[in-house]
Amino acid sequence: MQIIRGKKLKQIFADHWQQFAATHPGIRPAIHKNVQKMLLCGTEAAGFHRYQCPQCKEEKIVAHTCKSRFCSSCGVGQTERWIERYTILFANTAYRHMIFHPPSEFRPFFGIDREPYFNMLYTTINQTLA
Repeated sequence: MQIIRGKKLKQIFADHWQQFAATHPGIRPAIHKNVQKMLLCGTEAAGFHRYQCPQCKEEKIVAHTCKSRFCSSCGVGQTERWIERYTILFANTAYRHMIFHPPSEFRPFFGIDREPYFNMLYTTINQTLA
């Protein structure tokens, strides 16, 4: 495994996403959409506001952000707000963290049309734990 130091996640996607997507045709449209939003984040292509000083007429262009939780810069703020909200809500609450995932043989189905398969998975988990 190659360890890449000093490279930002966005740059890694910019360098390799097209090739990866071409060799993995089953990628869901939502994934493509979020990667494109992340790649355009902070660029004028994502939209921008132009500000102008009324005295000297100097202009400043501020590019829009994507506000996607997938984005390594926009997602940080969302994650921090989520942690803040739920830390207060669940303060001093005993809990047990459990992770459930389908067997590897079933995982390809989850990539095609996720909702019915996740519904079955969660129903089964609820029945098992009840």
